[in-house]
Amino acid sequence: MALNWGEAARLRAQHPDEPWLWRRDWAERAVRESSEFGGWCLWGFTVIWNLFCLPLWFIVRWEWPMDAKMILAASFPMAGIGLLFLAIYQALRRARYGISLCRLERSPIPVGSTLRGELEVRLHEPPPAGFTLRLACIRRTVTGSGKNRSTHERILWQDEQTVTHGVMPSPNGVRVPFRFDVPFDCEPCDFANPSDTVLWRLHASADVPGIDYEGAFELPVFRTADSRDELPSTPHSGASWQPSREIRLESNRIVVGSPGRIADAIGYLIFFTIWYGALYLFREFGAPKWVLVLFGAFAGIFVLVAIDLLLGRTTLTADRNALTIRRTWLGLGLPRRTLPAPDIVRLEETLGVSIGNRAYHAVRAILRDGRTRGVVRFIGTRRDAQRLAERLSQMLGV
Repeated sequence: MALNWGEAARLRAQHPDEPWLWRRDWAERAVRESSEFGGWCLWGFTVIWNLFCLPLWFIVRWEWPMDAKMILAASFPMAGIGLLFLAIYQALRRARYGISLCRLERSPIPVGSTLRGELEVRLHEPPPAGFTLRLACIRRTVTGSGKNRSTHERILWQDEQTVTHGVMPSPNGVRVPFRFDVPFDCEPCDFANPSDTVLWRLHASADVPGIDYEGAFELPVFRTADSRDELPSTPHSGASWQPSREIRLESNRIVVGSPGRIADAIGYLIFFTIWYGALYLFREFGAPKWVLVLFGAFAGIFVLVAIDLLLGRTTLTADRNALTIRRTWLGLGLPRRTLPAPDIVRLEETLGVSIGNRAYHAVRAILRDGRTRGVVRFIGTRRDAQRLAERLSQMLGV
Protein backbone atom coordinates (compact mmCIF):
# COMPACT_ATOMS: atom_id res chain seq x y z
CA MET A 1 0.00 0.00 0.00
CA ALA A 2 1.55 3.27 -1.08
CA LEU A 3 1.65 6.13 1.43
CA ASN A 4 2.37 9.76 0.75
CA TRP A 5 5.77 10.93 1.88
CA GLY A 6 4.38 12.98 4.77
CA GLU A 7 2.42 10.12 6.30
CA ALA A 8 5.28 7.66 5.79
CA ALA A 9 7.74 10.00 7.51
CA ARG A 10 5.31 10.57 10.39
CA LEU A 11 4.78 6.85 10.98
CA ARG A 12 8.53 6.19 10.91
CA ALA A 13 9.09 8.95 13.45
CA GLN A 14 6.35 7.61 15.73
CA HIS A 15 7.56 3.98 15.57
CA PRO A 16 11.32 4.01 14.86
CA ASP A 17 11.85 0.47 16.22
CA GLU A 18 8.61 -1.05 14.90
CA PRO A 19 8.83 -1.06 11.09
CA TRP A 20 5.66 -3.15 10.81
CA LEU A 21 3.78 -0.01 11.87
CA TRP A 22 5.24 2.09 9.07
CA ARG A 23 2.40 1.01 6.80
CA ARG A 24 -1.19 1.48 7.87
CA ASP A 25 -2.43 -1.70 6.17
CA TRP A 26 0.27 -3.70 8.01
CA ALA A 27 -0.81 -2.22 11.32
CA GLU A 28 -4.46 -3.04 10.56
CA ARG A 29 -3.57 -6.61 9.41
CA ALA A 30 -5.40 -6.00 6.11
CA VAL A 31 -2.65 -5.83 3.47
CA ARG A 32 -3.71 -4.29 0.19
CA GLU A 33 -2.56 -5.68 -3.12
CA SER A 34 0.80 -4.27 -4.20
CA SER A 35 0.92 -2.06 -7.26
CA GLU A 36 3.58 -3.81 -9.31
CA PHE A 37 4.39 -2.82 -12.90
CA GLY A 38 0.90 -1.88 -14.03
CA GLY A 39 -1.78 0.70 -13.51
CA TRP A 40 -0.90 4.31 -14.17
CA CYS A 41 2.82 3.53 -14.30
CA LEU A 42 2.33 1.10 -17.18
CA TRP A 43 -0.09 3.42 -18.98
CA GLY A 44 2.31 6.37 -18.61
CA PHE A 45 5.22 4.39 -20.01
CA THR A 46 3.04 3.09 -22.86
CA VAL A 47 1.85 6.57 -23.84
CA ILE A 48 5.37 8.04 -23.75
CA TRP A 49 6.78 5.13 -25.76
CA ASN A 50 4.10 5.37 -28.45
CA LEU A 51 4.42 9.16 -28.72
CA PHE A 52 8.15 8.71 -29.19
CA CYS A 53 7.56 6.09 -31.90
CA LEU A 54 4.73 7.93 -33.68
CA PRO A 55 6.95 9.45 -36.44
CA LEU A 56 8.31 5.98 -37.24
CA TRP A 57 4.88 4.85 -38.46
CA PHE A 58 5.25 7.32 -41.36
CA ILE A 59 8.98 6.77 -41.92
CA VAL A 60 8.99 2.97 -42.14
CA ARG A 61 8.16 1.47 -45.52
CA TRP A 62 5.75 -1.31 -44.55
CA GLU A 63 6.69 -3.56 -47.45
CA TRP A 64 8.23 -7.00 -47.42
CA PRO A 65 11.06 -7.82 -47.66
CA MET A 66 12.51 -5.15 -45.37
CA ASP A 67 16.19 -4.41 -45.07
CA ALA A 68 17.92 -4.44 -41.68
CA LYS A 69 17.42 -0.73 -41.03
CA MET A 70 13.70 -0.92 -41.73
CA ILE A 71 13.34 -3.95 -39.45
CA LEU A 72 15.11 -2.09 -36.65
CA ALA A 73 12.94 1.00 -37.14
CA ALA A 74 9.74 -1.07 -37.30
CA SER A 75 10.53 -2.94 -34.07
CA PHE A 76 9.97 0.20 -31.96
CA PRO A 77 6.33 0.96 -32.95
CA MET A 78 5.51 -2.77 -32.90
CA ALA A 79 6.81 -2.94 -29.32
CA GLY A 80 4.50 -0.02 -28.57
CA ILE A 81 1.54 -2.07 -29.81
CA GLY A 82 2.57 -4.89 -27.50
CA LEU A 83 2.76 -2.48 -24.55
CA LEU A 84 -0.70 -1.17 -25.40
CA PHE A 85 -2.21 -4.67 -25.35
CA LEU A 86 -0.47 -5.38 -22.03
CA ALA A 87 -1.81 -2.15 -20.49
CA ILE A 88 -5.34 -2.93 -21.68
CA TYR A 89 -5.15 -6.46 -20.29
CA GLN A 90 -3.96 -5.16 -16.91
CA ALA A 91 -6.73 -2.55 -16.87
CA LEU A 92 -9.37 -5.20 -17.62
CA ARG A 93 -7.95 -7.39 -14.85
CA ARG A 94 -8.13 -4.53 -12.35
CA ALA A 95 -11.68 -3.67 -13.46
CA ARG A 96 -12.77 -7.27 -12.98
CA TYR A 97 -11.09 -8.07 -9.67
CA GLY A 98 -10.51 -4.67 -8.08
CA ILE A 99 -7.98 -4.55 -5.24
CA SER A 100 -7.71 -7.74 -3.22
CA LEU A 101 -6.98 -7.86 0.51
CA CYS A 102 -4.78 -10.21 2.50
CA ARG A 103 -6.04 -10.44 6.07
CA LEU A 104 -3.42 -11.66 8.54
CA GLU A 105 -3.95 -13.48 11.81
CA ARG A 106 -1.29 -11.28 13.38
CA SER A 107 1.17 -8.55 12.51
CA PRO A 108 4.12 -8.62 12.53
CA ILE A 109 4.79 -12.18 11.40
CA PRO A 110 7.85 -13.44 13.33
CA VAL A 111 10.38 -15.60 11.54
CA GLY A 112 10.24 -19.04 13.09
CA SER A 113 6.44 -19.00 13.28
CA THR A 114 3.40 -20.02 11.25
CA LEU A 115 1.83 -17.45 8.95
CA ARG A 116 -1.94 -17.74 8.81
CA GLY A 117 -4.39 -15.57 6.95
CA GLU A 118 -6.88 -15.40 4.13
CA LEU A 119 -7.25 -13.56 0.86
CA GLU A 120 -10.37 -11.66 -0.07
CA VAL A 121 -10.79 -11.93 -3.84
CA ARG A 122 -13.65 -10.54 -5.92
CA LEU A 123 -14.76 -13.76 -7.61
CA HIS A 124 -18.30 -15.10 -7.87
CA GLU A 125 -17.20 -18.72 -7.36
CA PRO A 126 -13.95 -20.56 -6.63
CA PRO A 127 -11.94 -21.61 -9.71
CA PRO A 128 -11.98 -25.40 -10.35
CA ALA A 129 -8.19 -25.75 -10.05
CA GLY A 130 -8.03 -23.61 -6.90
CA PHE A 131 -5.60 -20.82 -6.07
CA THR A 132 -1.82 -21.11 -6.36
CA LEU A 133 -0.08 -19.22 -3.55
CA ARG A 134 3.66 -18.57 -3.51
CA LEU A 135 5.42 -16.99 -0.52
CA ALA A 136 8.93 -15.68 -1.18
CA CYS A 137 11.69 -13.86 0.66
CA ILE A 138 13.32 -11.53 -1.85
CA ARG A 139 16.45 -9.39 -1.83
CA ARG A 140 15.97 -6.29 -3.98
CA THR A 141 19.14 -4.54 -5.11
CA VAL A 142 19.24 -1.16 -6.84
CA THR A 143 22.37 -0.26 -8.79
CA GLY A 144 23.37 2.79 -10.80
CA SER A 145 21.67 6.16 -10.75
CA GLY A 146 19.59 8.34 -13.02
CA LYS A 147 18.97 6.80 -16.43
CA ASN A 148 21.35 3.96 -15.60
CA ARG A 149 19.39 2.94 -12.51
CA SER A 150 18.34 -0.72 -12.49
CA THR A 151 16.59 -2.98 -9.98
CA HIS A 152 17.34 -6.67 -9.52
CA GLU A 153 15.43 -9.13 -7.36
CA ARG A 154 16.85 -12.42 -6.10
CA ILE A 155 14.72 -15.04 -4.35
CA LEU A 156 16.30 -16.17 -1.08
CA TRP A 157 13.56 -18.57 0.02
CA GLN A 158 10.26 -19.73 -1.43
CA ASP A 159 7.34 -21.99 -0.63
CA GLU A 160 4.26 -22.75 -2.68
CA GLN A 161 0.86 -24.36 -2.17
CA THR A 162 -2.39 -24.87 -4.03
CA VAL A 163 -5.59 -24.13 -2.13
CA THR A 164 -8.55 -26.11 -3.41
CA HIS A 165 -10.45 -26.72 -0.15
CA GLY A 166 -11.75 -24.31 2.44
CA VAL A 167 -12.50 -21.48 -0.01
CA MET A 168 -15.60 -19.78 1.39
CA PRO A 169 -17.97 -17.16 -0.06
CA SER A 170 -17.79 -13.63 1.31
CA PRO A 171 -19.86 -10.46 0.79
CA ASN A 172 -17.42 -9.26 -1.90
CA GLY A 173 -16.39 -12.59 -3.45
CA VAL A 174 -14.49 -15.48 -1.86
CA ARG A 175 -12.13 -15.96 1.07
CA VAL A 176 -9.03 -18.08 0.46
CA PRO A 177 -7.38 -19.43 3.65
CA PHE A 178 -3.65 -20.16 3.69
CA ARG A 179 -0.94 -21.30 6.07
CA PHE A 180 2.84 -21.15 5.65
CA ASP A 181 5.67 -22.06 8.01
CA VAL A 182 8.29 -19.29 8.03
CA PRO A 183 11.69 -20.83 8.98
CA PHE A 184 13.73 -19.20 11.72
CA ASP A 185 16.86 -18.92 9.57
CA CYS A 186 15.16 -16.84 6.86
CA GLU A 187 16.05 -13.17 6.55
CA PRO A 188 13.40 -10.77 7.88
CA CYS A 189 12.26 -7.61 6.14
CA ASP A 190 15.03 -5.01 6.08
CA PHE A 191 14.58 -1.47 4.76
CA ALA A 192 17.62 0.18 6.37
CA ASN A 193 19.44 0.53 3.04
CA PRO A 194 17.11 1.63 0.20
CA SER A 195 19.53 0.16 -2.34
CA ASP A 196 19.65 -3.25 -0.67
CA THR A 197 16.34 -4.27 0.88
CA VAL A 198 14.76 -7.56 1.90
CA LEU A 199 11.01 -7.99 1.48
CA TRP A 200 8.45 -10.78 1.74
CA ARG A 201 5.88 -11.17 -1.03
CA LEU A 202 2.84 -13.41 -1.29
CA HIS A 203 1.87 -14.01 -4.92
CA ALA A 204 -1.57 -15.44 -5.70
CA SER A 205 -2.94 -16.63 -9.03
CA ALA A 206 -5.84 -18.66 -10.39
CA ASP A 207 -6.90 -19.91 -13.81
CA VAL A 208 -10.27 -18.29 -14.50
CA PRO A 209 -12.24 -18.27 -17.77
CA GLY A 210 -11.44 -15.06 -19.61
CA ILE A 211 -8.96 -13.01 -17.60
CA ASP A 212 -6.94 -14.95 -15.03
CA TYR A 213 -6.65 -13.69 -11.48
CA GLU A 214 -3.29 -12.52 -10.19
CA GLY A 215 -2.26 -10.47 -7.18
CA ALA A 216 0.77 -9.76 -4.99
CA PHE A 217 1.02 -8.65 -1.36
CA GLU A 218 4.04 -7.45 0.61
CA LEU A 219 3.92 -8.92 4.11
CA PRO A 220 5.47 -7.75 7.42
CA VAL A 221 7.86 -10.58 8.33
CA PHE A 222 10.34 -9.56 11.03
CA ARG A 223 12.55 -11.01 13.73
CA THR A 224 10.82 -10.30 17.03
CA ALA A 225 10.75 -11.57 20.61
CA ASP A 226 8.24 -14.20 19.46
CA SER A 227 10.66 -15.73 16.93
CA ARG A 228 11.40 -19.35 17.79
CA ASP A 229 13.67 -21.91 16.16
CA GLU A 230 11.13 -24.67 16.65
CA LEU A 231 9.54 -25.27 13.24
CA PRO A 232 10.02 -28.75 11.72
CA SER A 233 12.70 -28.84 9.04
CA THR A 234 10.89 -31.56 7.07
CA PRO A 235 7.24 -32.16 6.27
CA HIS A 236 5.09 -34.84 7.88
CA SER A 237 5.32 -38.50 7.01
CA GLY A 238 5.77 -39.23 3.32
CA ALA A 239 3.04 -41.89 3.36
CA SER A 240 0.34 -39.38 2.38
CA TRP A 241 2.43 -37.56 -0.22
CA GLN A 242 0.60 -36.90 -3.47
CA PRO A 243 3.34 -35.59 -5.78
CA SER A 244 2.80 -33.20 -8.65
CA ARG A 245 2.00 -34.61 -12.06
CA GLU A 246 5.62 -34.38 -13.27
CA ILE A 247 6.85 -36.76 -10.54
CA ARG A 248 6.20 -40.49 -10.98
CA LEU A 249 6.87 -42.89 -8.12
CA GLU A 250 7.72 -46.54 -8.66
CA SER A 251 8.94 -49.31 -6.36
CA ASN A 252 12.67 -48.50 -6.47
CA ARG A 253 12.65 -45.76 -9.08
CA ILE A 254 11.51 -42.14 -9.25
CA VAL A 255 11.11 -40.21 -12.50
CA VAL A 256 11.06 -36.41 -12.29
CA GLY A 257 9.85 -34.72 -15.46
CA SER A 258 9.73 -31.08 -16.47
CA PRO A 259 7.69 -28.61 -14.35
CA GLY A 260 7.80 -26.11 -17.22
CA ARG A 261 4.53 -24.62 -18.44
CA ILE A 262 3.34 -23.52 -21.85
CA ALA A 263 3.76 -19.92 -20.68
CA ASP A 264 7.45 -20.64 -20.00
CA ALA A 265 7.93 -22.00 -23.52
CA ILE A 266 6.21 -18.96 -25.05
CA GLY A 267 8.31 -16.61 -22.95
CA TYR A 268 11.53 -18.30 -24.01
CA LEU A 269 10.44 -18.22 -27.66
CA ILE A 270 9.79 -14.48 -27.52
CA PHE A 271 13.09 -13.85 -25.72
CA PHE A 272 15.17 -15.85 -28.20
CA THR A 273 13.39 -14.29 -31.19
CA ILE A 274 14.21 -10.80 -29.95
CA TRP A 275 17.76 -11.71 -28.91
CA TYR A 276 18.79 -13.44 -32.13
CA GLY A 277 16.93 -10.83 -34.18
CA ALA A 278 19.09 -8.20 -32.52
CA LEU A 279 22.21 -10.25 -33.30
CA TYR A 280 21.17 -10.38 -36.94
CA LEU A 281 20.80 -6.62 -37.01
CA PHE A 282 24.20 -6.20 -35.31
CA ARG A 283 25.77 -8.28 -38.06
CA GLU A 284 24.00 -6.28 -40.79
CA PHE A 285 25.29 -3.05 -39.28
CA GLY A 286 28.85 -4.35 -39.23
CA ALA A 287 29.34 -5.06 -35.54
CA PRO A 288 32.73 -6.63 -34.66
CA LYS A 289 32.83 -10.42 -34.67
CA TRP A 290 33.80 -10.58 -30.99
CA VAL A 291 30.54 -8.80 -30.10
CA LEU A 292 28.51 -11.34 -32.09
CA VAL A 293 30.41 -14.25 -30.54
CA LEU A 294 30.04 -12.88 -27.00
CA PHE A 295 26.31 -12.18 -27.24
CA GLY A 296 25.72 -15.43 -29.15
CA ALA A 297 27.48 -17.46 -26.45
CA PHE A 298 25.50 -15.65 -23.75
CA ALA A 299 22.24 -16.53 -25.49
CA GLY A 300 23.46 -20.09 -25.95
CA ILE A 301 23.61 -20.51 -22.17
CA PHE A 302 19.95 -19.50 -21.93
CA VAL A 303 19.10 -21.94 -24.72
CA LEU A 304 20.65 -24.79 -22.74
CA VAL A 305 18.79 -23.73 -19.57
CA ALA A 306 15.51 -23.58 -21.50
CA ILE A 307 16.05 -27.01 -23.03
CA ASP A 308 16.96 -28.44 -19.63
CA LEU A 309 13.87 -26.93 -17.97
CA LEU A 310 11.33 -27.72 -20.68
CA LEU A 311 12.58 -31.09 -21.96
CA GLY A 312 14.76 -32.54 -19.20
CA ARG A 313 13.88 -35.62 -17.18
CA THR A 314 15.74 -37.18 -14.24
CA THR A 315 15.49 -40.89 -13.46
CA LEU A 316 16.53 -41.88 -9.92
CA THR A 317 17.12 -45.49 -8.87
CA ALA A 318 17.85 -46.11 -5.20
CA ASP A 319 18.37 -49.05 -2.86
CA ARG A 320 20.50 -49.83 0.18
CA ASN A 321 23.61 -49.98 -1.99
CA ALA A 322 23.61 -46.87 -4.18
CA LEU A 323 21.75 -43.96 -5.73
CA THR A 324 21.86 -43.87 -9.53
CA ILE A 325 21.06 -40.62 -11.37
CA ARG A 326 20.47 -40.12 -15.08
CA ARG A 327 19.46 -36.90 -16.81
CA THR A 328 17.92 -37.19 -20.30
CA TRP A 329 16.42 -34.91 -22.94
CA LEU A 330 13.95 -36.58 -25.32
CA GLY A 331 15.57 -39.94 -24.59
CA LEU A 332 19.16 -38.72 -25.05
CA GLY A 333 21.29 -37.93 -22.08
CA LEU A 334 24.47 -38.10 -20.05
CA PRO A 335 25.96 -41.29 -18.61
CA ARG A 336 24.56 -42.48 -15.32
CA ARG A 337 26.07 -41.15 -12.10
CA THR A 338 26.25 -43.42 -9.08
CA LEU A 339 26.61 -42.39 -5.43
CA PRO A 340 27.30 -45.26 -3.02
CA ALA A 341 24.77 -45.26 -0.18
CA PRO A 342 27.46 -45.49 2.57
CA ASP A 343 29.01 -42.23 1.27
CA ILE A 344 25.76 -40.26 1.68
CA VAL A 345 25.13 -38.55 5.01
CA ARG A 346 21.78 -37.03 4.10
CA LEU A 347 19.62 -35.72 1.27
CA GLU A 348 18.13 -32.26 1.56
CA GLU A 349 15.97 -29.79 -0.29
CA THR A 350 17.60 -26.58 -1.47
CA LEU A 351 16.63 -23.56 -3.52
CA GLY A 352 17.57 -23.94 -7.19
CA VAL A 353 17.65 -21.48 -10.06
CA SER A 354 15.29 -18.51 -10.31
CA ILE A 355 13.56 -17.67 -13.58
CA GLY A 356 11.57 -14.46 -13.52
CA ASN A 357 9.61 -14.17 -10.28
CA ARG A 358 9.67 -17.91 -9.62
CA ALA A 359 12.34 -20.10 -8.06
CA TYR A 360 12.65 -23.82 -8.65
CA HIS A 361 13.76 -26.25 -5.96
CA ALA A 362 16.37 -28.98 -6.01
CA VAL A 363 17.57 -31.98 -4.01
CA ARG A 364 21.22 -32.48 -3.21
CA ALA A 365 23.26 -35.16 -1.43
CA ILE A 366 25.65 -34.30 1.41
CA LEU A 367 28.59 -36.72 1.37
CA ARG A 368 30.73 -37.88 4.29
CA ASP A 369 33.77 -35.97 3.01
CA GLY A 370 31.81 -32.70 3.14
CA ARG A 371 31.19 -32.39 -0.59
CA THR A 372 27.74 -31.96 -2.12
CA ARG A 373 26.33 -33.56 -5.24
CA GLY A 374 23.26 -32.46 -7.13
CA VAL A 375 20.58 -35.14 -7.39
CA VAL A 376 17.66 -33.48 -9.19
CA ARG A 377 16.79 -29.90 -10.09
CA PHE A 378 13.81 -27.99 -11.46
CA ILE A 379 11.25 -29.23 -8.92
CA GLY A 380 8.15 -27.06 -8.97
CA THR A 381 7.39 -26.79 -5.24
CA ARG A 382 9.35 -26.88 -2.00
CA ARG A 383 7.01 -29.52 -0.58
CA ASP A 384 7.70 -31.89 -3.48
CA ALA A 385 11.46 -31.38 -3.07
CA GLN A 386 11.28 -32.08 0.67
CA ARG A 387 9.16 -35.19 0.23
CA LEU A 388 11.39 -36.42 -2.59
CA ALA A 389 14.48 -36.07 -0.38
CA GLU A 390 12.64 -37.92 2.39
CA ARG A 391 11.54 -40.72 0.04
CA LEU A 392 15.07 -41.20 -1.32
CA SER A 393 16.49 -41.25 2.21
CA GLN A 394 14.12 -44.08 3.11
CA MET A 395 15.03 -46.03 -0.01
CA LEU A 396 18.76 -45.61 0.69
CA GLY A 397 18.47 -46.18 4.43
CA VAL A 398 20.43 -43.02 5.29
